[in-house]
Amino acid sequence: MGGGFAGCCCALALAEQGADVVIYERESQLLSRAAIANEGKLHLGFVYAGDRSLATARTMLSGAFSFVPILTRLLGCAPPLNVSDPFFYLVHRDSQVRVDEFARHLATVMSLMESQQGYPAELFAPEPVRCANVDPAEVIGQFRTPEVAVDPLTIASALAERVADEPRITVRLNTSVTGIGDNPPCVVSADSAATYDAVVNGSWESRIALDATAGQVPPRQWFHRFKYGLRMPSARSVPSTTIVLGPFGDTVRYSDGSLYASWYPAGMVETSLDLMPAYRATSPPEAEAAQISAESLEGLAGIVPGVAHLSGPSTVRGGVIVAYAKTDIDDPGSGLHARCDIGASRQGGIVSLEPGKYTTSPMFALEAARLAMA
Repeated sequence: MGGGFAGCCCALALAEQGADVVIYERESQLLSRAAIANEGKLHLGFVYAGDRSLATARTMLSGAFSFVPILTRLLGCAPPLNVSDPFFYLVHRDSQVRVDEFARHLATVMSLMESQQGYPAELFAPEPVRCANVDPAEVIGQFRTPEVAVDPLTIASALAERVADEPRITVRLNTSVTGIGDNPPCVVSADSAATYDAVVNGSWESRIALDATAGQVPPRQWFHRFKYGLRMPSARSVPSTTIVLGPFGDTVRYSDGSLYASWYPAGMVETSLDLMPAYRATSPPEAEAAQISAESLEGLAGIVPGVAHLSGPSTVRGGVIVAYAKTDIDDPGSGLHARCDIGASRQGGIVSLEPGKYTTSPMFALEAARLAMA
């Protein structure tokens, strides 16, 4: 259930093992919501400086190091990455961590990277380097890191084509699942019910609500957020940046010169503690999109060099972010500052897939496929 990034990866992994797979997708096409409404960052754990245990950094590193190999395997060819420039991490004057604390976190994560097997030198530089290229009134520390992003739009297109070409996968679009059951595993939609050897719930924003229809509710509080970001076709003067630590934003310049940008105060339009968040369209109405774009660029312009000079059309897209927390990211004690208790789990014939981040989606999709075949 769910034809997003993790769901499609899981379906291909199952088909690879000889299973016949049905994908249930609410939208009219695969990979059309959260799968393309993000920056595609291959997180290394730098932004999770609030998790002093380093559990989140270790999880992100595992996902980042396996990301390209897994996609290459599932696609049967090298994925179209459109890799970004390496990120500058900018410590804001209102940051929840001090500059020296963040510097220590960077150094510690870099040590973890260098100890990993299969260190992907073709993507990552060996160590962070200080760099000054921002407004010193807003930014009190700058670090150049080896972290990069890949383009979720090009990857989604390649993945959708691969799913369409796979004879073992049947796709049911425009199909809303209303419930799941166990003994036997089944999927219930508005017009039918079908039983399977196993059901994988990879429906992202609907996952917790659908798990609940089978009597499986997480023991922790969940937190849904809907955030918009924007894409511009050309922004060669803007570096890739992440502003830490708190409700700030980022800019991503891909190798083709296009830009992704987000500013938390403008793009974060809704939060919810409900089992199922309210449905929002991926693309907002024109007037709202124009306002989000203008406020995002204005918020970033005082921090990131080059943003103030941007002009031209932008495409605003949004998606739900699912995590376990009780408060938003402006709270230093929020569970959103850690993202390690994630992955796939199985109860009876139902596998619940919580991929966590874009970075870790392929890794946990393979784990969900393994559990479904067990």
